[in-house]
Amino acid sequence: MNQEHVAAVSTSAVQQSRSRASWVPTILNAGTYEVRVYIPPCGDTEATHSARYFITHDHGISTMTIDQYAHTGGWASLGTYTFGARYNPTVEISDLTSDDQRAVRVDAAAWIWQGEASTSVASFAPQNAATPDYRVPWPDESQEELLISRSNRPPEAPQATPPALPTPSGVPEPAPASAPRDNPSVGTVVQRGYLRTAPQMTPQTAIAQVCPNDQVLLLEVQHLGSSSWLHVRMASTANDCAPDHAREETEGWVPSALVSD
Repeated sequence: MNQEHVAAVSTSAVQQSRSRASWVPTILNAGTYEVRVYIPPCGDTEATHSARYFITHDHGISTMTIDQYAHTGGWASLGTYTFGARYNPTVEISDLTSDDQRAVRVDAAAWIWQGEASTSVASFAPQNAATPDYRVPWPDESQEELLISRSNRPPEAPQATPPALPTPSGVPEPAPASAPRDNPSVGTVVQRGYLRTAPQMTPQTAIAQVCPNDQVLLLEVQHLGSSSWLHVRMASTANDCAPDHAREETEGWVPSALVSD
């Protein structure tokens, strides 16, 4: 869509995961939206059957697995959620899937406002984690616009735009948390992910990455809707899985799914 998309080769091995991308809508009214992602029909490698999307909304973080092969050339729904009142709306994806050597395709995302069935299309913003394996331009379309802009929609995309509203700002309202532990236990990182300044999955909160087999001290637990976050301190590090591997004694928040205690 809009000249170009990006893609990475999928892997089912946590240690080999290298690529990540996210979408952050710049204009969004508080309310209920359906989130959709566009799966572009290009590239020689068959699309993955198990792309994993992480959606940050007002009630926490939800995970959706999408068969990109089945949705090639169209929009896939990630579900309907409430946005704009509490946490910064974000959708994230990585190259970690249940299959190997398939294409994880990344293009546009749309937030469909349920109140009036209109939409605001987010700007695509790949994060500075790793260079995608390849970039595929659409040779039959103009190359004059910004390549990473995803403001235009293909014919099947919703056409209306909801009224403008300021982007959510400030620190999110804290959810009830467990008491800090006097004698913190030790947990083991089982999946690569970001250590964050707050229990919030947005690009602004990322500190550094934790790697499989890192050891962390479990300081606190916080529950956000159906999701749980751990406040941890890096106790020891295993083999580097990324250039920005978190150092010992670094504190931050990680989703509980990344750590086994």
